[in-house]
Amino acid sequence: MSTRDIKHLDYDEKPPVESSDRKTSLENGVGEIIHTVNASGHQDQLQRHYGPLQICGLALNIDSAWVAFAGSLILSLPNGGPAGVLYELITACIYYGIIAASIAEVCQKSEA
Repeated sequence: MSTRDIKHLDYDEKPPVESSDRKTSLENGVGEIIHTVNASGHQDQLQRHYGPLQICGLALNIDSAWVAFAGSLILSLPNGGPAGVLYELITACIYYGIIAASIAEVCQKSEA
């Protein structure tokens, strides 16, 4: 399928899939998603396949965040008192927001 054929497709219409296109897109790990994304004729600019190393890295980041929060809470109570706990809560919310944004990015790329 050439890009000329993709430009004239509606978003609700599925593109005709040839056997060679299906094999190529499945080897890239994106299946038929690549036809929907490239319906406007734009080239892919980002990698859309996450391997085991990237997924394990994200899982390690999520798992260690709770331990770091508990460890810093134990240290902030005797050293900073209530103000230290408040600043820690604000900092933890920022870090958890970053973690949530990275999870959303992974979910968006696997669905899009």
